[in-house]
Amino acid sequence: MYTQYSIDKNSKDIYSHEKRPKIKKKGSKHKNLFGKLPQDQQEELTRIINHLNESTGSNYRPNTKDTVIKFKNLKELDYKEEDFFKVIDNKVKDWTNSEQSKYLRPETLFRESHFESYLNERVHVNKEKQKVDLYAGFESIK
Repeated sequence: MYTQYSIDKNSKDIYSHEKRPKIKKKGSKHKNLFGKLPQDQQEELTRIINHLNESTGSNYRPNTKDTVIKFKNLKELDYKEEDFFKVIDNKVKDWTNSEQSKYLRPETLFRESHFESYLNERVHVNKEKQKVDLYAGFESIK
């Protein structure tokens, strides 16, 4: 912000007006980010998003602005394609058929503040899938 001063011609009083600088249209800075990625990164991001879509039955696109920005930020931190696959697989196993399944999307999975913890956490097995017979191996005692 800056202040602009003007003078009233009749009374010669000075008035101040605060003005905001002009802001460019939202998104104009990030137009066609996918096309600006190197060819190998475009192919890598496409494979990652295709894996997410196949794992979740969704239809996300690799060329959306937010997905490209999150991908570029993680690549700058030296994460590999296998890391993205592992995060997707871990969270699909952990969140499928639960309230969190709605968060199986690039916006959440590739968030820089969560990615490392998603990558390094142990996969929780759904307790209903893992039923154990506590009496297996014991014969009834009469």
